[in-house]
Amino acid sequence: MKKVYLGLSIIGTVIPLAIFIPWLQVNGLNIGLFVSEWFANRIAQFFAVDFLISWFVWLLFILYDKKKYGISYWWIPVIGNFCIGLSFSLPFYLYLREGNTNEVSKSSKEVQK
Repeated sequence: MKKVYLGLSIIGTVIPLAIFIPWLQVNGLNIGLFVSEWFANRIAQFFAVDFLISWFVWLLFILYDKKKYGISYWWIPVIGNFCIGLSFSLPFYLYLREGNTNEVSKSSKEVQK
């Protein structure tokens, strides 16, 4: 699964940025336009609010879970959540977590022997 998560984090970076960068080139950092287009109609509002809630919950989860599993580079998906988005942050954190849980399970098996 580790390779799958890493691949999904790459896809989750490339595809959204391939859509956002052209918009940014045309409109610049026009936050007002960005927000107005994000909430342009009911279906856009639905997706925007759903995303914002999921994004916030994901940040809380990372901050809790990193302590539980001792994730070293937890800050990368946090920054990525702000700069790229949830489509990068979620699979990349799972990639980090998968590597860490494999190390934890190997060390616990060694202790049991």
